[in-house]
Amino acid sequence: SLSAVGDVVAAMIEKKDASLLEDAPGCWQVKLLSGEKLPKGETSVSFTERNEKKNSEGYATLPVSDENRIRRFLILGATGGTFYAKEQKLTMENVQALKEIIIRGGASLILECVKEVSLKGKSQKQDAILLALALCSRFGVSSLSSAPPDLSAHPFYAYLREMHKEATGLVNTVCRTATHLFSYVAYCEMVSANIIITHEEEVERRQEEEMEKQMETRTLQLTKQENEKRRKVIKSTGWGRVMRKCIQNWYLSKTPEELAIAVTKYRSRNGWSHKDLLRLSHPIPRNDRQRIVFEHIFAYATKGECQPRKRLFPEDTCWAETVRMKYTEEQLVEEDKSEGLLYLERVSSLSPYTSEEEIIWSIRHFRLTWEQIPSKHLMSLEVWKAIVERMPMLAMIRNLAKMQNVGLFKGEKKEGDKIAHVVAHLTNLEAIKKARIHPIQILLAKTVYDAGMGDRGSLTWTPKPELSSALEKAFYLTFSLMPTTEKRFCVALDCSSSMCSKLSGSVLNGRVASAAMAMNILKTADCVECITFCNKTEVLPFTGESKLSEITDHMKTIKKGDTSGALPMTWATRNGKKFDVFVIFTDNDLNGEGPSTARALANYRRQSGIEDAKLIVVSMSANGATIASPDDRGMMDIAGFDPAIPQIIHDFVMGNI
Repeated sequence: SLSAVGDVVAAMIEKKDASLLEDAPGCWQVKLLSGEKLPKGETSVSFTERNEKKNSEGYATLPVSDENRIRRFLILGATGGTFYAKEQKLTMENVQALKEIIIRGGASLILECVKEVSLKGKSQKQDAILLALALCSRFGVSSLSSAPPDLSAHPFYAYLREMHKEATGLVNTVCRTATHLFSYVAYCEMVSANIIITHEEEVERRQEEEMEKQMETRTLQLTKQENEKRRKVIKSTGWGRVMRKCIQNWYLSKTPEELAIAVTKYRSRNGWSHKDLLRLSHPIPRNDRQRIVFEHIFAYATKGECQPRKRLFPEDTCWAETVRMKYTEEQLVEEDKSEGLLYLERVSSLSPYTSEEEIIWSIRHFRLTWEQIPSKHLMSLEVWKAIVERMPMLAMIRNLAKMQNVGLFKGEKKEGDKIAHVVAHLTNLEAIKKARIHPIQILLAKTVYDAGMGDRGSLTWTPKPELSSALEKAFYLTFSLMPTTEKRFCVALDCSSSMCSKLSGSVLNGRVASAAMAMNILKTADCVECITFCNKTEVLPFTGESKLSEITDHMKTIKKGDTSGALPMTWATRNGKKFDVFVIFTDNDLNGEGPSTARALANYRRQSGIEDAKLIVVSMSANGATIASPDDRGMMDIAGFDPAIPQIIHDFVMGNI
């Protein structure tokens, strides 16, 4: 298994046997020469204050464990960057961290987290998940393809092959739509074309870096030719046997009906289309009976139009004779009764000139979605009335403004009205779970809807109180409710300048998102006090009865400032507060003076007499720093925006984890 092979690789790296250098791929040669300890996972890492590293502001923080670093990236992503790091830099930092984990033999940990986060809907966007999956699918592919035959059984190469096999085996599970598949392929191509650095070149580079450190006033100038010698570029298109089989499996694992929906609803993304993938992978149907059906769907995806059915060729033509020779009667019968082909032919027949009545009939009879309707008809109220009847949850949340703009929600709420239907659907717990809706997706939709205008485009609307309340209720439903603990909570929200940066490229910032997430604790905990902290602390007037809009509006008025992670504990100590649990929402980019978080908590325990007081740090950015010391069993660091946060907090507080 991948885990077993990874353990072997980790053990070999730990020994640092010089004889391994001759056979190891370039990336492992670099690590074996570095002289650094490279333990696998968090068990061998000493997280003491001697391990403190500088954050973006130059203040000391602690490094996170491998698992937390992975989960932060997968759940929080890097879209939009942070206050201190742009999106590209933050993404590259996380990718480099994932590469380090892979090299240390921890690929199985990455894939386990990818599967869990994807299946349980813990991330609002799939980009980071797909990037991590692509990295495991194609990392080291150039080294593997250029390896001598006699080294095929070497543990390093066996590890790479097993990692590629398990990663590509997850594609069908993680890439639930064609859009995900297109993004995954784009990331795979980027990873496959990476640069491989050889052992000698890495030694030379390290010597140059040492010279630069010793001679601070001198800049080492390298000519273009010398730069080219430093690197050996081994490019790969990424379309080897494993990749082709992976894409083939994605298409062939679908039923004709599912495939017809995929090729008509999700046509292209990130420069890739079904035509490109089918041209490169050449899938051959496994089910011989449905061979004609798959051929029709593949032909539509590549040529953009439906082909005539084989049975319809005139008997006196050469085409009919070819059909009789090439296909069996059983295959022709499957073509005749295929629901997938009927669906495909119906969607392809729609055009801007199709009558509105036919569009509405098609929507209701074939359950078409708004993406499959010609744009001209999306301005029609009657068309939207038909669409909303069986509209998927996420599409409904994203199109509330559009539906209101065309007049779908005019009039009072009453039985049978579309607004009543939408409210009932938005607050349906089973529908939310089935759609894997993420809390931040709903919070973002509510923020935009309440604003009455989008951050892009010119569309405006007047928010309906019923829909706004339904979105707020849906937001809380996406979280698992925290059981009663009878513990005293202090919820502390970081309101520093860095928390004002936008999250995932959206209109939300860290302040608003953290306050919204904290509301789940306020609604379920019996004894809780909420504060905000930067260069000083302030008690917030929030209770379990507070509305989401009131909280977000109040958070926007709080002044910015420098901050220290120790402030909540020092405030509680100074004011004689009695808390069993501190829950801090922060991005870990702290820049205030004062004691460390660990010292502040230890002092609070001593002064208050609550020796088992716990600290939970909810991280709001995908950086590699934390203020929670893993040496302290009473501290825990978790990635923000995880829908399971309330349950995790409960289990930690009660000593179950």
